[in-house]
Amino acid sequence: MNILIYRIFFFLFILRKKKLFSFTLFLFIFNSFFSFLDAQVIYVTQNGTGNGSSWQNAQSDLVSALAKARPNTQIWVAKGIFYPTQCTNCGVPDRRKSFNIPEGVSLIGGFNGNETLATQRDLKNNK
Repeated sequence: MNILIYRIFFFLFILRKKKLFSFTLFLFIFNSFFSFLDAQVIYVTQNGTGNGSSWQNAQSDLVSALAKARPNTQIWVAKGIFYPTQCTNCGVPDRRKSFNIPEGVSLIGGFNGNETLATQRDLKNNK
């Protein structure tokens, strides 16, 4: 009789663990599927003077855009050349600087500066 009770308790324990695992898996998939709704876009152009909230308000500093980006952020970069430092007489320490792309952030180039979808970018003509 004791063995039967242990088996029942073990079965219920395993069943409860599977439900917990299934629920955890469901939450993970649900969160991953809808995480794109939290996505933010930061716009960067060479001559931008704004806060990066749109192409009209684009910012010019790619380093600060990367610094304020959070996971699920896309940074859309218009054509041009961007450097990780702003200097006119660069020394060796300045030349060693690089862009740091945070985890979960997408850096996307090839834009002209008026697109509303990432699929509208033209990689060939907007270098």
